[in-house]
Amino acid sequence: MYNNDITYAPKWNIEENQAALKKLEKKYFDKSQCSPDCPVSWAPEVLELMETLDKELGFKYNESTMRGYYIQGTPVDWFIKGPWNGFFSAFKKNIFEKPSDYSKPRDRVTGLRPTKSIFKRIIDIFGGFTHSFGYGFRALIIKYVNPIRNRMFNKRISLGQLKEKYGSLTCYFNAPDAFEEFIENEIRKCEIKLAIKGAYYPLESLWDNSTSYDIENDYRPDSVTVTYGEYKGERTVTLKKTTYRNTMKEMGLDIKEIKEKAEIRAATKDSIKNGTI
Repeated sequence: MYNNDITYAPKWNIEENQAALKKLEKKYFDKSQCSPDCPVSWAPEVLELMETLDKELGFKYNESTMRGYYIQGTPVDWFIKGPWNGFFSAFKKNIFEKPSDYSKPRDRVTGLRPTKSIFKRIIDIFGGFTHSFGYGFRALIIKYVNPIRNRMFNKRISLGQLKEKYGSLTCYFNAPDAFEEFIENEIRKCEIKLAIKGAYYPLESLWDNSTSYDIENDYRPDSVTVTYGEYKGERTVTLKKTTYRNTMKEMGLDIKEIKEKAEIRAATKDSIKNGTI
């Protein structure tokens, strides 16, 4: 389906790609608000993309989720209730029950796995008590330390999610409007590199790719018009875009009121030109 047979081909499971994927996961996956992933075949190029964006603009630290899941509970749950709940649950399971040892093969006659040794049961009980501490320390950093780090460092990009979707590189992000075009262009460069590498859709399939969005609304008040002409026997295409409307909006001005005044002004100029007033 899609280009998955190319992207996930076994030939890409080489040491260089695996090393790049580990580095990508370590440096950037925890900064993603939603659960991230990346095919091993894309790892070197995607790592290069992320490092470029991090160097130029910087990724903000995640303040709300842990690998795509919202932080649950409070410090009381993590460091007081959680450890003891985990201890009693693990104690009950490992002392009063006979848990199977899934690290051992099944018995050929009965088809059952052997029961855990006393040593493994003690380890599991200890793990039941300490597990909540590990989660709590990670949650503390995300909820209480990362907001401070984001205020201290002038980082511009909030990473929503990085993943493969329908065979395409998908990167959701939030950044100031001034940087959106730069970020999107870097993502397109990465896709082109993957296509040249042979781990993506064919390069020629990207030729007619386009993007579209609504304009002349509250979010994008500027307008775009296209006119076609001819010069020396060849067709010309002229794109005209307004340049002040979005800036007016960012400055908190009432763009609807300004639009009405502009329309009146234009109508007045047309009337004067046509001699109607």
